[in-house]
Amino acid sequence: MASVCTMTAPICLVENQKNLLTVNPEALKILGNISQPVVVVAIAGPYRTGKSYLMNRLAGQSRGFPLGSTVRSETKGIWMWCIPHPSKPKHTLVLLDTEGLGDVEKGDSKNDLWIFTLAILLSSVFVYNSMGTINRQALEQLHYVTELTKLIRTRSSPSFGEVDDSAEFVSFFPDFVWTVRDFTLELQLDGRPITSDQYLENALKLIPGEDPRIQNSNVPRECIRKFFPERKCFVFDRPINDKKLLQHIDEASEYQLELDFREQSKNFCSYIFAKAKTKTLREGITVTGNRESLLLQGIIEKNKKDFLLQNEEASVKYCQDELQRLSEPLMESISGGTFSVPGGHKLYLEALNKVKQDYELVPRKGVKGNEVLQIFLRSQAAVEASILQADKTLTDREKALAAERAKNQAAEKEKELLRQKLKEQHQIMEAKERTFQEYVAQLKEKSEREREILLREHESMLEHMLKLQEELLTEGFKKTSEQVNEEINKLKREIESSKNDDLSNILDVATMGLIMALPPPMRLIASGMKCLSMIMKHVKKS
Repeated sequence: MASVCTMTAPICLVENQKNLLTVNPEALKILGNISQPVVVVAIAGPYRTGKSYLMNRLAGQSRGFPLGSTVRSETKGIWMWCIPHPSKPKHTLVLLDTEGLGDVEKGDSKNDLWIFTLAILLSSVFVYNSMGTINRQALEQLHYVTELTKLIRTRSSPSFGEVDDSAEFVSFFPDFVWTVRDFTLELQLDGRPITSDQYLENALKLIPGEDPRIQNSNVPRECIRKFFPERKCFVFDRPINDKKLLQHIDEASEYQLELDFREQSKNFCSYIFAKAKTKTLREGITVTGNRESLLLQGIIEKNKKDFLLQNEEASVKYCQDELQRLSEPLMESISGGTFSVPGGHKLYLEALNKVKQDYELVPRKGVKGNEVLQIFLRSQAAVEASILQADKTLTDREKALAAERAKNQAAEKEKELLRQKLKEQHQIMEAKERTFQEYVAQLKEKSEREREILLREHESMLEHMLKLQEELLTEGFKKTSEQVNEEINKLKREIESSKNDDLSNILDVATMGLIMALPPPMRLIASGMKCLSMIMKHVKKS
């Protein structure tokens, strides 16, 4: 029997501390225990725009997700509320309230991009919430959409290789809903009344012109139109005109809310409950709470690697700057000939040891602290040898011993670094081998099903791109339409190719995996599989 989850209050799912995203184990356990299919609604947008209150309305409560009445952003990270779906039996509705974008107190746009990416990848319906109107500024704030392709690295089926970004992302991006709060304009265009959906589509029309600024402003419009074929827009009046009561809206009764806002909220909730789809993966697999938890962990792991890479780069720069500062007296003594005297080698070693001791006392060196020091010491090996040679007061035996000691120390340092690198490479190789074995075990079972699913996806993508081409031609964007036509032709070729796909594609993919993942002695096996695949293709063509 499928596990049912009913939470009385939301819980923090993803914590955001010092720009590092981490999963809350307690919330992850709750999500992982849900065996029912999930409908995931995530909301994102600029901070202090009423996202949390709108999500509370979806939960049927006036309180739940934390609200704020000051200029400071209240929600941090991503909060989750799991409740039985009100209109889909045996489904769980998962509401995700995200940290506001553009918070001036945070100062890291990359962190905002990760929050935005999580909301996109985890949801089956993505709600973007903004204030006022859909104008140029509002579209510019959606620049995160244009940066997603740089952050997400998704491949199509291994049988077909990598495809164009627009076709690739359409297949697994959620439906898009834009909610415009405190909307005061009349829904009219050229003197005729229009719907909120028509208002959105008009705002997404490309602006004619070759000016780089115009082309840049068209980028988010193109991305939304390409990546989100299913789009919806809702406009909301201000919920309460009383400013003091508005600051404590969670304490207001339903009858204190403006009638228009109540009707607009009702329409929004009804649409979400009726139209929001069950979360699925690209392979057509229905996502349960357990699968959603695994997906979340995978994305967070990528975020950690990105965060660690930034930390490594910052650590290297910081440590190099500190070493340069601490070694300035040493470098000045070398340049000034301080050590070119009897006993100069001993003086040099004392000065070098002082640099090392002072460096050890430097706080917050980070993960690359020792490596930067070792590189510095290796750079001093030649200097030390030169000073040693110039030290005329040492006996030949003492010189030889000192030189040998310096050589051994340098060799030992090299060996230690080599051991560390070999250990890291071994760990990477083991991880690749494990990944490859799992991949090969699953590939055979999934290949046929993926081929059929991808064929349907490509045909759906083709239909979407044809519709987009027609819209662009209608709007007069012939050049952009021609670019879309190239994508259409490419999709047609891929559809035709997918109909003739067979076992040889699997062998090709397995061969490439072996070549990339296995150590050199095993690459002969991969070459054999590649030859077998080529023979099978030749026989089939004959």
